[in-house]
Amino acid sequence: MGDAGDGEWHGGSLVELYRHMTMSRQLLVDINPSNVSRCSCVTTLANLDRPRKVASRAPNRRGEGDLLREQLIEAASRLLAAPVVEEPLSLRAVAREVGVVPQSVYLHFADRTQLVRAVIERRFGELTRATQAAEDSVSHAAAKLRARCLEYCRFGLETPGHYALLFETHATSQMGTGFQGSPGAETFDHFVKAVQRCMDQGVAVRQDAFKVTTSLWIGLHGIVSLRLSKPGFPWPPVEELVDRLLTGLVGLQLPRTRTVRQRRKASDI
Repeated sequence: MGDAGDGEWHGGSLVELYRHMTMSRQLLVDINPSNVSRCSCVTTLANLDRPRKVASRAPNRRGEGDLLREQLIEAASRLLAAPVVEEPLSLRAVAREVGVVPQSVYLHFADRTQLVRAVIERRFGELTRATQAAEDSVSHAAAKLRARCLEYCRFGLETPGHYALLFETHATSQMGTGFQGSPGAETFDHFVKAVQRCMDQGVAVRQDAFKVTTSLWIGLHGIVSLRLSKPGFPWPPVEELVDRLLTGLVGLQLPRTRTVRQRRKASDI
């Protein structure tokens, strides 16, 4: 054991060495000897009383990873559908919208193109399921096509943000693919098949189904887009406008139905 009072070190344990050094420099140090590692070859001592901070992100609980992915898709959808898009969508902007660090986005999407595709697939999937359900609710070919067209308009008018994202922004052009193989191609193909079915069953004039469907889509888009942008215009009922498209463009033979005015007169009798 050494004597710390003579200013020289005469050998001993590391604890005694530490005490010798601090007393010689007149430092007041509160040290717990049990925290000092006993090693004959190491003489560097750290402040072991101070708690060590380790930067780490707590792992997601079960199901929270999928929840974050949903939040990222919805955030990207809002940014893409914004009335004024100041800059192209970035993963950093999406992370900021959700309130997470950018690295969290990469756990679910490798790049912007992958995220944009997920958004477009989500919205087109909703439209496709809605129009298919409407078609399945009726029996005849003409009624199926009419129901599909009416549901398309309902989707656009009731969810204008989602509709604008699909048909009135450049979001689909950021997917890195053309029309073929895109989510929108599947939706459009269902319309082509519905038109072709009417032609095959003799309830519509036989023409080029693709070209007829393209004209029909232009008309449906006009119904939705103009009603949203010009709400003060005295628009006829959506059903009446859709029927005019089907009879005028598709040549569809719709069953005669009473108009709203005729139904009102009948109810007054």
